[in-house]
Amino acid sequence: MTTHLKNTLVAASPWEQATLLINGKKVEWRAEFVLLRGQENAVTVSAPPEIAGAINLGLVEGGGLTIVASPKFDGWVAPVNGKFNWKITPGAGKSGRITLVFFSREVLVPWEHRSLVISSNLADEVRVLLGGVAIPPNGADFMGEKTQTLTLDYLNADVLKNAPLALDAILVTGLVPGDVKSVPTLKQLTTKHEWYLTGGNKNGTFRLKLSTEHDLAVMETPTNRLQTSEIFEIWFDGVKRQPGLDLYPPLGKELDLVFRPTSNIPTTRHTLSVVKEAPGGMTIIPTGNIQNIGTVWKLNVRDNNANSSGFFLIVVTFEAYPDLRYDLRFNLDF
Repeated sequence: MTTHLKNTLVAASPWEQATLLINGKKVEWRAEFVLLRGQENAVTVSAPPEIAGAINLGLVEGGGLTIVASPKFDGWVAPVNGKFNWKITPGAGKSGRITLVFFSREVLVPWEHRSLVISSNLADEVRVLLGGVAIPPNGADFMGEKTQTLTLDYLNADVLKNAPLALDAILVTGLVPGDVKSVPTLKQLTTKHEWYLTGGNKNGTFRLKLSTEHDLAVMETPTNRLQTSEIFEIWFDGVKRQPGLDLYPPLGKELDLVFRPTSNIPTTRHTLSVVKEAPGGMTIIPTGNIQNIGTVWKLNVRDNNANSSGFFLIVVTFEAYPDLRYDLRFNLDF
């Protein structure tokens, strides 16, 4: 069997000698650039005279948008100090894609450019989702060393879908560079729009910044909170206990169990769930297993032979911190 390979090489264009600037930023060859809606955008082309003695700018695809150019589209523009200049203003309130084409008498094939027309405030274009849920106005909670997934919900007919965007962490209090990490790396442009964020095991606050290349369009989330996994202290039988270690409850005695916040955190409730009962029985007061933080639980393990060995297990979860949980293992083998 013979396979015939098609020649996929694209002949070099004379326009590669030209330079395109949008709002003062260079546009790489064949790259899609950004025009900001509702405002004037400076478009500048520098080209040698053998490529363009004059340039005619055409709008060949408007994407249903209102686009105004000065000088007007389809008119020949002479260079000023070797540069061709236009002001392009897309109408406010609507985003989309358009195609601009530069024509010259010296080059047979025109220079075509796709452009993304969006708001300078990316909050008009997307919602930032953390674990599939929009970040609330008061920010989100991140647990130290726990990875959360950030994605986007597109608000304008997927205009930004597959557009290069970058995510960054703006540190506010208590954090230093490296305390918030991401895959892909922070500040790296990506078209996938899915980031895996992990904070260090420390306390602090930060905002997340989403941006296009050159920060032409930007948005920031509300201030988020990074918390260590030790948000609460465990106090049992009047002694502060270390998470993860077995607890040894004296039998037939009313024992206090309380969770105290280590810092100024939002008010929350917590749930005590008995996963495995004490073999010889036990009581916990109050009887409702969902209580405000700071509630003193009264735990009494009955004094009988059945409770002379074995263990029981209580799991504690926190309403405002869904990723945090304590497994309390009470060991009866004295």
